[in-house]
Amino acid sequence: EIGEVNATQEMYGPDLGNFTITYYCACEICCNKADGITATGTPVIEGQTIAVDPSVIPYGTKVIIGGHVFTAEDYDTSGKEKHISIYVNEHETAQKLNEKKAEVHLVK
Repeated sequence: EIGEVNATQEMYGPDLGNFTITYYCACEICCNKADGITATGTPVIEGQTIAVDPSVIPYGTKVIIGGHVFTAEDYDTSGKEKHISIYVNEHETAQKLNEKKAEVHLVK
C-alpha cells in the first residue's frame, strides 16, 4: 500500500525539498514497454518502486514520501525537475491519483 506510513521518526534524514509526485504503472502507455522491469533491472513493486532522475536521486536511494519508504529503482521520463513517479499496479489507479507536491526526505 503506497499510502501506508511505515517510516519511523528515527528514519528521517535530510530534507531533499518539495517534489512533484505523479503515478505510473508498467503498461506501454506509462512506460513505452510492458515488461515490468525497472531501469535497474529489478521488477517493479507497488509500495517500493519509484522512478527518479538518477542525477538528482541516485538509484538504490531510499526516500520517505508521506511517511512511506520507497526505493529509487526506475528512470523518470518526465524531464521535469524535482519530479518523482510512484509505481502502482494498475493503470486505472495511476490515472485516478492526482499529481501532488510532497516533501521528500532521505532515509538515514
